Amino acid sequence: MMSRLSSVVKQHPIITFFVLSYAIAWGFVPFGSFGAFGPLFAALIVIPITQGWAGLRELGSLWSP
Repeated sequence: MMSRLSSVVKQHPIITFFVLSYAIAWGFVPFGSFGAFGPLFAALIVIPITQGWAGLRELGSLWSP
């Protein structure tokens, strides 16, 4: 199951990112809040699946001065 899911994410990373961003952001509305951190969490989920740990290191290097 996990390999099938990761293969779908690898084939469609942009679509997966936007779907996850939307789901995470709007998933907090019933609790009285909007998850503005949705895109960040979606990126932290999609990048390791598509690019591995090297992708996360590259993302971290963009944030550090």
